[in-house]
Amino acid sequence: MKVAVYGLTKGGSALAVALAEKMDWSAFVKYGDAEKNRVTLLDRPIKQLIAEHFKRYDFLVFIMATGIVVRTIAPLIESKTTDPGVIVIDEKGKHVISLLSGHIGGANQFAKTIALAIGATPVITTATDLNDTIAFDVVAVKNDFIIANIGALMHISQAMINRDVVALYSACRIKGKLPDNVAIVASGAELNRQYNVAVTEQRIDVACKSGYLLHLIPRSLVVGIGCRKGKTAAEIDVALNSVLDQYGIDARAIHHIATVDVKRDEAGLLAFCETNGYRLDVVERRRIAAIENQFTTSSFVKKTIGVGAVAEPVAYLSSDRGERLVAKQRCGGISIAIYRMINIEMEIV
Repeated sequence: MKVAVYGLTKGGSALAVALAEKMDWSAFVKYGDAEKNRVTLLDRPIKQLIAEHFKRYDFLVFIMATGIVVRTIAPLIESKTTDPGVIVIDEKGKHVISLLSGHIGGANQFAKTIALAIGATPVITTATDLNDTIAFDVVAVKNDFIIANIGALMHISQAMINRDVVALYSACRIKGKLPDNVAIVASGAELNRQYNVAVTEQRIDVACKSGYLLHLIPRSLVVGIGCRKGKTAAEIDVALNSVLDQYGIDARAIHHIATVDVKRDEAGLLAFCETNGYRLDVVERRRIAAIENQFTTSSFVKKTIGVGAVAEPVAYLSSDRGERLVAKQRCGGISIAIYRMINIEMEIV
């Protein structure tokens, strides 16, 4: 986590430096000792510096008046999904204000953490926090879910604040207590209320004809891949997307790829993973041999590499013996299977 703290007055600069030393942040101040570790003296206007830092740091902490901060960051604000968390602290260290990206950016929780560390009062103004209900963007951040349609979030958040009924379908186990106005339904087909939330790897109709539907995608799927030697990244990409299309699965739900040890150096598979940002989990054949009787096997594959199946057993093992969503599919010399990881849950915060 990268944090920058800023001070313009002598008091603000002193607090900024003290916080940088205490919390291991980078301090940018008008007054102070530039010889100190992680301290940089301001040599240009604060607006220019913040323009450079806005996308570089996870959190920007300002020890100055809120009005100065608002005018400084206003031209830089783009989206609640990408903007950094912005915190404002008065130079006496009495109040810590969560100003921007309170939920997705984590500023609310970070403000509380800072306040606890310096003995200050956190100032949180987001309505879901004040009304003691859950915010589904916080749930998404907590559980590393993807918000597929950010436009629906505002309507669902408002419904939670107003205590309107919100229908929830979750493909993941739910950990924690839901507010009384959240009604759990057994399938996505039952999301027919005015306000709806779907937590699923499946592609859904985010338009939701009956009202608003927020789609959260858990990164929960392991894709097992076996392939003939020489298959290219492009061929693997086409094969996988064909399977995803056939079963209506969103590619953003893929957590990682798994394969057998003899394919650990397969150029096309490695290039495919690198291009798409997937981690590749390599499963040893001895582990597959111990369970291969649970799957359909091929005598040709067994003769070639010593085990009779690849895609299903590697996905099964790499998902910690998870739930099968897609059995082995053959796609022109490429085999694909998809399993849901066993430990995926939606923790309510």
